[in-house]
Amino acid sequence: MRRVEKRFLFLKAYIEQILTVPPILFSQLAKTTINEVPGVYAIQHKRTKCVLYVGRTKNLQQRIYTNHLHGNLSTARLKKYLIEDPWMRTANDLQSAKSYLKNNCLVRYIELPQSDHILRGHLEGILTALLDAKYVSNEH
Repeated sequence: MRRVEKRFLFLKAYIEQILTVPPILFSQLAKTTINEVPGVYAIQHKRTKCVLYVGRTKNLQQRIYTNHLHGNLSTARLKKYLIEDPWMRTANDLQSAKSYLKNNCLVRYIELPQSDHILRGHLEGILTALLDAKYVSNEH
């Protein structure tokens, strides 16, 4: 059990970091706001604080700004989830899903080492569970 406790304490530092990093509103997001580095991120509703999606990436700028905000349904998984959600009445196509993100959402992220894809994967999983993300990818 000692190994599990040590690993939890190691991951806890990253969890605390992403919970306390200042959020960026999608309405204020510019391409240069986010660095082109690996990391994990959480997208949440700015008013309710409900976490909608947690992800990991090799390139935070590309994933958050290019894919999630400006991407099509094949690159912007969250937009697809919003459109397919029967309770989400304000996002029924690509443009309205983008507007929803810009008007209602914020993102928090932390940068992580390029070489540590395993850490990014572990953090994505534990953050998805701990933050109770609303949208989770289907298994392959």
